[in-house]
Amino acid sequence: MMTANLEIRLFGGLELHVDGAALTAFISTKAPALIAYLAVSRRPASRDLLAALFWGEMGDADAKNNLRQALTSLRKGLDPFLEITRDTVALRTDAPVASDITAFESALRAARRTDGAERITHLQAAVDAYRGDFLEGFLVRDAPEFEEWLLAQRTRYRELALQAFHQLTEDYLAQADYQAAIDTATRLLALDPWREEGHRQLMLALARTGQYSAAMTQYQRCRTLMHEVFTVEPAEETTALYTRIRSAQAGLRHNLPAALTGFVGRTAEIETIRRRLLMPSCRLLTIVGAGGSGKTRLALEVAASLAPNFLNGVWLVTLAAVNPAEPEALIASLAAALQIPVVAGNLRRQVIEFLRPREVLLVLDNLEHLLDDIGWFGELLAAAPDVKLLATSRERLNLQAEQVTQLGGLPVPPHDDPAPESYAAVELFVRRGRRVQSDFALTLHNRAAAVRICSLVGGLPLGIELAAAWVNQFSCQEIADAIAANLDFLTTTQRDVSPRQRSLRAAFDYSWRLLKPVEQAAFALLAVFPGSFTRQAAAEIAGVRAPTLAGLVDKSLVRRDEHDRYDLHEVVRHFAAEQLHVLPNAAEVQKRHAIYYLHFLQTQTPRLRSSEQIGSLTAIAAEIDNVRSAWREATAQQDAGSLYAGASGLYHFFVLRSWLVEGKELFRLARQALEAVAAPDDGQRLALAELCTREAKFLFLLSRFDGAEALLQCALRNLDETTAPTNVATARHYLGQVYVSRGDYAAAAGLLASSLELRRAAGDRWGEAVTLLELGALDYYQGNLAGSHAHCLAGLALAEQVGDPETIAHLLTALGLITRELGDYAAARHYAERGLRVYEELDSVYGRIQGLLTLGGLAVAQGDSLGAEPAFARALALSQSIGFRSGEADSHYRLGQTATALGQADAAASHLRQAVRIAAAAQETPVLLDALCATARLLALQASPDVAPLIGWLLARPDVGEQRRSELAALPASSEANKTMNLTLHDVADLAINLLDCLSI
Repeated sequence: MMTANLEIRLFGGLELHVDGAALTAFISTKAPALIAYLAVSRRPASRDLLAALFWGEMGDADAKNNLRQALTSLRKGLDPFLEITRDTVALRTDAPVASDITAFESALRAARRTDGAERITHLQAAVDAYRGDFLEGFLVRDAPEFEEWLLAQRTRYRELALQAFHQLTEDYLAQADYQAAIDTATRLLALDPWREEGHRQLMLALARTGQYSAAMTQYQRCRTLMHEVFTVEPAEETTALYTRIRSAQAGLRHNLPAALTGFVGRTAEIETIRRRLLMPSCRLLTIVGAGGSGKTRLALEVAASLAPNFLNGVWLVTLAAVNPAEPEALIASLAAALQIPVVAGNLRRQVIEFLRPREVLLVLDNLEHLLDDIGWFGELLAAAPDVKLLATSRERLNLQAEQVTQLGGLPVPPHDDPAPESYAAVELFVRRGRRVQSDFALTLHNRAAAVRICSLVGGLPLGIELAAAWVNQFSCQEIADAIAANLDFLTTTQRDVSPRQRSLRAAFDYSWRLLKPVEQAAFALLAVFPGSFTRQAAAEIAGVRAPTLAGLVDKSLVRRDEHDRYDLHEVVRHFAAEQLHVLPNAAEVQKRHAIYYLHFLQTQTPRLRSSEQIGSLTAIAAEIDNVRSAWREATAQQDAGSLYAGASGLYHFFVLRSWLVEGKELFRLARQALEAVAAPDDGQRLALAELCTREAKFLFLLSRFDGAEALLQCALRNLDETTAPTNVATARHYLGQVYVSRGDYAAAAGLLASSLELRRAAGDRWGEAVTLLELGALDYYQGNLAGSHAHCLAGLALAEQVGDPETIAHLLTALGLITRELGDYAAARHYAERGLRVYEELDSVYGRIQGLLTLGGLAVAQGDSLGAEPAFARALALSQSIGFRSGEADSHYRLGQTATALGQADAAASHLRQAVRIAAAAQETPVLLDALCATARLLALQASPDVAPLIGWLLARPDVGEQRRSELAALPASSEANKTMNLTLHDVADLAINLLDCLSI
């Protein structure tokens, strides 16, 4: 086994090392030279070629004899690394051999495939490997052919190294790593002192670091060398650079004002803008953003950091006060900022000629009102190749050379973030607050209000600074409330603040005045959208066409995201809404908005019941703010047609998202609005019935069965089976579910059978599938596992035909529960895991709860109570998060079960007490019976003397089921049980809670 390592160094001489030890004992210098040749060629060499290369002046026999002797010498130290045959000699490819030649060439190949920082890394590796000329100082006598080969290789590698040094210096200059550029250019000139481009690179790097004298001394050194060696002057390019450096030394480097306050945030933006401005291809970059977004401060921060990168400095041209009506106002401002000695004549030509030989960054601040006067920028950039422009504007300049950085608000933390001070918006608020109150700090009492302030102003720096100025007079909560009530609260009277920056309203009013009348109208109408919107919606609802919309985006009043959706910044929307309210057609536009989005929901309803469900959920989620607003508007207008159109889609979306409380409230308000109609027509009665039906289902899911039943009875009174069979079927189905949960199985059976008949008659396969699911649940609770299994299998087949993922998941989860009870644990796990995967794809909290309970129950059935506990605990947390009372009760019951099995009596009693209490209050009869059975078992195992009446009552219940009846009969206290039905369900729940309380004591 080979363990040694061979290192071959060919740059700067010839060295061979095996495991770090130098090899020197060779028969002659031709032996190591032979290794050098093999290392460079990297392929087998014939004995004839090697003999001719090193002993070409001898006869063939003598040459080969000398070769054999050299190979013998080499084998003494290098045998493991050599592959010698009768005909060829080579370095073994499978041996651990490293050479600086290989490292050098590999790094150069990698550099050719990359750029930027990655290329710098590879080029640095290449020049580090090049420690001197190839085989520098190494002599081989009487081998002219080898000498010729060596000279060719030395020249080739030297030129490659010079190219690498040159490119690396250029890259360091581009990256503004000037010290590295100086070091690299110095090494380049040490290798080739007559390389004039290397002198220019070193001069530039020295000048960029402020070493003007050193840069000019370098020029003189270059000039002397050119005279002595070539008797010529340096190239025009070198002399021109010298002239620019001398001019830069004599002048100011910038006119940037000193910052009066610290800069906060925008780290990524600063780095992006810096990197782009340092690229040769970027000549004009515009920072575009709404008023108050911090464009000027960002531009000044970037400009200050780039001052060393421009020989003739960076220059701020402040344009806010320039009157666009004055001829050549922009050019005159630029000339004044640059202190150009203007004479009579063409002012534009004088400015361009002044800038032509200079390397300058011009910061053009607040350019938006002078856009009619910027057409000459292209001429300037073409004539002055080393001039770059950094502009700030509320809209893009729309010039060919322009690159844009869009600026929004500072990042704002979520309301529940544990470390809000790590966000730039909050950090700015605290820093500015300390300017008026030195001991101001975030505390547990003001943290949430500070975050709310930042959120209310959308992270806009101007809004944050204006708000922070009040912390010495008001609490953060008072400031937040004042902003929420009226954004005009945010003002300042500081004399050194620009008038248009003294309030958010002033910033908005300035942008408003810059708009054309058609843009003003369009902008106001877009306030009808509370959320993001599409180009089509803007056109159909507000009449805003694509070119106008694009213009508002360019002016930073409307934002466009990567999905081609548009929205208004929250602060901007507030001001736009003020303008909307004064338009004569505002009410009509609001009505069109409601109709558009509620009919959009109507088109989504079939998709929500099909294989397109996930795509439909995504589509509605994108429009949810508009949907909510449309629903509220239709409610306010008592628009029964629009409410009916959107009801089914809105209901399905909210249930699939598990937004039960909000869904219930939206439907309650709409129902009450239609109930207030004095003389409803048939359409209004149908809409009212639909609203009652959907609200009832939300109440059912929230375990409010009395309210659900009352609404469903109301709906059925307003529905005619002949004219609205699908609506009747839905209402009867939901009412059947209520009765199943209450334990009134006979009433439930009739309603569900009727619903199934109506749905089959209508060809409603989706409705048939969901009704079969509920019939399966009815069978399950009555102990008819075979019937339950059959109903759910039939329902699954239909659901898979329709393609509705949610219904498929419900049926899979139900089948997991049923097959578990049937003892087929493999099938149970298969069904339950499939169902849970679908729920997770749908992001359905309600569904995940059911899936977790089913999988946890399976673990319990298989004797793994400890493994079931995390699933039940997670189901409990999710149920509590959405107010799902039935899920809470069921989760507590399961956790009580597992704690009993694990011998944790106190924990079991606590969970079962909660399960009984919640299920009784919610009238969840099946879950309540489960919890009572588990309570009886716990009390019996703990030898409670008063458990017998509870066991007796349960044994007398026909809906307890045969399996549980057998388990109860096997308990030690069952022989004393008094089988009586004199107690009501609620009486027994109270009895169980009292017994559990006594057990805990």
